[in-house]
Amino acid sequence: MKKILKIIGYLSLFSLVCVFVGHAFWAFHFRNIKLNEFQASANYILRSTVDDFFSEKATELYANVNLCYCLDSNKTNFKYSYNNKEKKSVHVCSMDMVHRLRSQITYDCWVYNIRMNIEDISASYKKLLREKGIIETPYLMIRDSVSNKILCCNAAECQSKVIETIPIDLGYDYKHQLIASFEEPSLFQTFKNLLWLELVFFVSFLLCMICQWHFINKTWQSARVQTMSIAHFEHEMKKPLATMISAISGIISRQESLLSERDTLRLSMVRARLRKMSDITDTMLTGIKTSRLLIERKPMDIHEEMDLLVEMYMMLKPRAKVETIVDEGISKPLLDDTYFEFLLVNLVDNGIKYGGEAPVVKVHFAEENNKYILTVEDNGIGIAISEQKHIFKQFYRIRDERVQRTTGFGLGLAFVRKVVKAYGGEIKLQSTLGKGSKFTIILPGNDENSKSIVCRGRSTDSNGSDG
Repeated sequence: MKKILKIIGYLSLFSLVCVFVGHAFWAFHFRNIKLNEFQASANYILRSTVDDFFSEKATELYANVNLCYCLDSNKTNFKYSYNNKEKKSVHVCSMDMVHRLRSQITYDCWVYNIRMNIEDISASYKKLLREKGIIETPYLMIRDSVSNKILCCNAAECQSKVIETIPIDLGYDYKHQLIASFEEPSLFQTFKNLLWLELVFFVSFLLCMICQWHFINKTWQSARVQTMSIAHFEHEMKKPLATMISAISGIISRQESLLSERDTLRLSMVRARLRKMSDITDTMLTGIKTSRLLIERKPMDIHEEMDLLVEMYMMLKPRAKVETIVDEGISKPLLDDTYFEFLLVNLVDNGIKYGGEAPVVKVHFAEENNKYILTVEDNGIGIAISEQKHIFKQFYRIRDERVQRTTGFGLGLAFVRKVVKAYGGEIKLQSTLGKGSKFTIILPGNDENSKSIVCRGRSTDSNGSDG
């Protein structure tokens, strides 16, 4: 079992790692795709902005500074001139080259004759970005492509931005480059936060699994200790009980015994109680070992059982008064004699134990609608409402000085509830502080023709719920 739990733990951890790594890889890959799309869009819009901007500037410069450019008659050379610049000729190989040269020559003329203002380009760029659905604010800078020195920038912190476009060449003589940078868009920041969140979740889950494994290991060790203790308890209990039963039987059977009739009756009752105790011990130990309670229903003489109960407490607890009532028409209900007696003795014991100086316990057995109803009512100290939902838990004891002074481990009522659950029944409690408590146990009945009906009841956990 321990090996299986270990394998399941390793498989769970491996599955979690695979899911985390796979999702992280997917998120990182998806982030890169979106980042590339963003950069491509921003770069395309920046190129369009530059082309449109200098196309407009060309008309203004043509009028103000005599900018002029054209192809020669052979359409192989591109000629240009403007104020204070002599005419030059550049070899041209395609119309795309002509278009790019016009933009570069216009930039050179613009820089040479007019003070360069990057805000003009920035305003046009922002407008086109908004039209394409990009709301992030760009930061533009122009740098020298040779020395990498920044010539102008529309933001002091533009160097710290995380996403940059591909540099666009500006000017034919000046060899400048235009670059747009952006802060990381919220979408990419969300992916990053998601990865961090998943990492925190993974570490937390890993720590939980380690703690859980540690707890399972301790529980396993505790279970081994309990098993050894049960075996030791079984050895220490069964042998003394068998010895006492044998000794009392020998005393009763001796012909020369000087015991009075009353003493003989008492010893016979003690022997009967010891035999019952031995049966209960065997049954309880079997239930603890297998985590199941075996309820074996057989016809029980309920009147005889009640009479024995009264006689036992008259002898053992003479200060207590135990009254029993069995409804008419009930002769031999189908019950497990061992566990049913345990229910009776435990509830009556509690009623006497917490009943003060003159405890009175009333036991009533009835049958209604094919259900057996056992009621045990006492005149004890009562149980507060806040405590009533806890009293069926193992090792729980009421926070009352009078209860704490009495011996007990808080196991009796927990096992009572376990037996009732094994029967498939229910237990109810009505109690008032200072006036006593009333326990009502409802057990399902069986067909009167049934000789023996076996019910396997599951054990319950420490909170009294089904296990």
